[in-house]
Amino acid sequence: MSGQPRILTWLQRDPAVRLRREAWGGLAFHRDTGDLLELDRDGFDVVRLLGTASTAAAVAARLRARGSEARWAMLACLLRQLEAQGIVRRVAPNSPSLPADPLAEEPVLDVEDGLRAPIVAHWAVTYRCNLSCAFCYSESGPGREAGPKPQIRRRIVERLADWGVLEVALGGGEPTLLANFPELLATIRAWGMVPNVTTNGTVHRPETVAALAEYAGVVHLSADQPDRLDAARGPGVFARLRRTARDLTAAGVRLGVNLLLTPANVRDLPRSLEAALELGARSITLLRPKGDWAHARWTGFPSADDLQATAAGVRAFLAGRPPVRMYVDTALRGEWADLGLFEDPEPEVAGCGGGQRHVAITPEGEVFPCSHARSTAYRMGNLLTDGSDQIWSEDPGRAARRQYIGASQGVRCTCQVEARPSTTGHLPP
Repeated sequence: MSGQPRILTWLQRDPAVRLRREAWGGLAFHRDTGDLLELDRDGFDVVRLLGTASTAAAVAARLRARGSEARWAMLACLLRQLEAQGIVRRVAPNSPSLPADPLAEEPVLDVEDGLRAPIVAHWAVTYRCNLSCAFCYSESGPGREAGPKPQIRRRIVERLADWGVLEVALGGGEPTLLANFPELLATIRAWGMVPNVTTNGTVHRPETVAALAEYAGVVHLSADQPDRLDAARGPGVFARLRRTARDLTAAGVRLGVNLLLTPANVRDLPRSLEAALELGARSITLLRPKGDWAHARWTGFPSADDLQATAAGVRAFLAGRPPVRMYVDTALRGEWADLGLFEDPEPEVAGCGGGQRHVAITPEGEVFPCSHARSTAYRMGNLLTDGSDQIWSEDPGRAARRQYIGASQGVRCTCQVEARPSTTGHLPP
């Protein structure tokens, strides 16, 4: 109705969102949901400017003042998308401004593969584990070393944050065995990163549950059907896991389940997926078996028939519309796209993305493109002794990354080169 005052919508970036500028634009990472957006320069500037509560018109005016064309229709569409994804939210006009994010402000030089740093660091904080699973690629077990002292781990956290890493995926071994595990989670959060944790779920301490609830992004439980899990890991493991899952859910933890695909479970996959739902999982990630043990005993797995059976099982499971999100690890990304289960979200990434989107860190700070390929040829450096440029954008780290990427020979997972030779190898531009 004419004559009535116009109601303005004020928007601001969600405080949980971290920004990281790149030469081509930047990343917006939501630390509560784990969602990641890759934005061009104008899109990144929009999100950065919304550190202060603003109207769409004010954002457009600021963009034009910086020389951007800032077309109104495109800006309005972007803002709707950002609000729908929780990157920005509606606020009062007088909402206090957010603290400046240092990773969003500093200029960034072009690097070879387009990223200034990995997005995720997979950190094996210890190789000690209370279980002895034959198929464990890291050969963890009760007799392995606990790892370095807490002050060394704190220093590694600081270096990861300075580098620009957004997520730290804690694994091992069994990370919850660390006496100072709650402190480690708090330290990672304090440095602006999100700790996600993979655990066998059998180490049950109230202080660990409380710390996971307060600091962790997602806790991934390694699980399967009760009978299969107990057969592989020992009697009573599933019962202990279920108890931990119940307490984590009650504490408000976001639970995921990591399900290792095996020759035994691919033919009745819906049962394994239903078991994950019963544990309270909000997400399920299917993993390809890796390592010398699996390569020797499960030679050729998963075959084309195994993958077709997996796809059929997933489709049957999803037909019931379960309240869960399905993922696959990067070593299955290409096959998942080939099966028509999703579009490859990273078609430009060679191999599994090791040394491009993610890196692996040993307990002592050694850096490799992938946790499954810790050879001297692929050693990128050490976080405690080498600068991030040496590890990432300069030699020797750059040379190690290129060698690893080249070794993929175009297959989706470097670990599968011997099983799936190819002549379509490529390097990132």
